[in-house]
Amino acid sequence: MLTIAYIALDSISAMALFRMSRRRRFPAPLCFLHGVVAIFHVSTFANSGDVYWEKFLLNRAFDIELAYISACALYRIVAINRTGLKDCA
Repeated sequence: MLTIAYIALDSISAMALFRMSRRRRFPAPLCFLHGVVAIFHVSTFANSGDVYWEKFLLNRAFDIELAYISACALYRIVAINRTGLKDCA
């Protein structure tokens, strides 16, 4: 039952990121990653595999997502500093 909740959560996240990626290009890889993770959850629901490898692959997907978000944040900081916009405070 918990796997079905993961499937629903990742599918909703992928759809939300797809809508965001129409306006910006940064959410597009996250949309793809959540789609792949949702498919992975469907496959593990259909074929009960080893729990260790399931958690290992999901942890690596989360690490990739965090690294991508951090890289996007650094890019935005550099882009803002390059244009000369300064904080009002």
